[in-house]
Amino acid sequence: MPNENRPQGANTKTNWDIKPYLAIGLTAVLVVIFCMVCFFLIFRYKELQDVTHRILEILQPIIFGLVFAYLINPIVVFLEKKISPLFGKSKKNVQVSKPTGKEGKQGTAESVSTEKGQGAAELYPVAKKNYARGISVVVAMVFVLLLITLLFVQVIPQLYASVEKLVRQLPEQRIAFLAWFDDFSRVNNEQYQYIASAVNTATEYITTWAKEVFLPQSGTFLTSLTSGVLSVVIVLMDLLIGLILAICLLLNKERLIGESKKLIYAIFPVRPANVFVKTLRKSNEIMSGYITGMIVNSVIVGIICYIIVRILHLPYAALVSVIMGVTNMIPFFGLLLGGIPTVFLIALVSPLQGLQFAIVVLVLREADSYLIKPKVLGDATGLSAFWIIVSTLVAGGLFGVTGMLLGVPVFAVIYYMVKKLVEYVLKKRKLPTATKEYTQVIKVEQDTGRLCYKESNKP
Repeated sequence: MPNENRPQGANTKTNWDIKPYLAIGLTAVLVVIFCMVCFFLIFRYKELQDVTHRILEILQPIIFGLVFAYLINPIVVFLEKKISPLFGKSKKNVQVSKPTGKEGKQGTAESVSTEKGQGAAELYPVAKKNYARGISVVVAMVFVLLLITLLFVQVIPQLYASVEKLVRQLPEQRIAFLAWFDDFSRVNNEQYQYIASAVNTATEYITTWAKEVFLPQSGTFLTSLTSGVLSVVIVLMDLLIGLILAICLLLNKERLIGESKKLIYAIFPVRPANVFVKTLRKSNEIMSGYITGMIVNSVIVGIICYIIVRILHLPYAALVSVIMGVTNMIPFFGLLLGGIPTVFLIALVSPLQGLQFAIVVLVLREADSYLIKPKVLGDATGLSAFWIIVSTLVAGGLFGVTGMLLGVPVFAVIYYMVKKLVEYVLKKRKLPTATKEYTQVIKVEQDTGRLCYKESNKP
């Protein structure tokens, strides 16, 4: 036979696994990229910073759009749930009889498909959902724009007037407060000088900040609209583009989410992809729930504070309410950080009113901790008070005010991922995952994996 003279295995196709080589190549590429990043961080930090700044400038409208869409999405979801029932139930399915059996026999009724492959019966629910989504997005955008307009028309002018009044009256209020304190306390001269020095230092700092930072920047804002027309137009254009992108994202968010998931399942194996998608879903749940809840909570606290201050006829109503509302965004310490300077400012006008506002701050903090925040936030992060304090302090020390605002939700996401990883490892080792099981553990038997407890705490 002619084939007998061929070398053995000539007709067999060479089978070899390319996956190990791909893994080695990918690892090599990642190592090279990591080394390049380290090199630029160490020796080309200035150039890397400039490139990063330039990239952020280019991506600025996209970042605006993502932030707008993320913050407005809860309002859209709420409105869509309320608006959808207004369209009534969807019409009955449009069905026609179509022969599906043998030689023209009448089969079961099926929906006629359109050119896009969508059944006619599905068109009505889809149209209904699109109408509800479009109306929800428009109403949400109008609502947000009205809030911004109200902020610029009402709140900011009152805030500016309060700061301007504070700058004018602060020196006289300082002298009056020190005279009252001297008559009231009857402390010795050394203690009085120490307290007077502290009060003078604080008032000088506030006056300097108001005169040299707040008022000049606020006063030059309008003039910058004419002197720096180009930069202002660029920012406004970025905001406008970001607003348009936010609308597009909100109208097509299901499709974008679907495309992202499709890409994830195309890149990763099924099991890691499932874990990745679940982690992203949980991260979004934590971040959106926390940020939305804190914004709503801070607005409620600011409004309540403004109403109480107006009822008690305390000075600087707009100023102290804005400070209390904004600082309440900081977990645990927020109202205390906002309460100390505001109590001091009001005490300079009238020590009795300062005492009244100090009581208001304490009551407001307790009401916020035990009534308002649990109702608005619930257990959005799943963190204990200890981890909230730690994450706020660490993130605030590393990233300033931004870290104090976003440290808790970011740490909550990290905490969730670490928790799931720990539970996965414990399950592989056939150990319990409940935390309470390890409270009194002294060791785990290596052979059986049984938890050993203290003698007095045997289960």
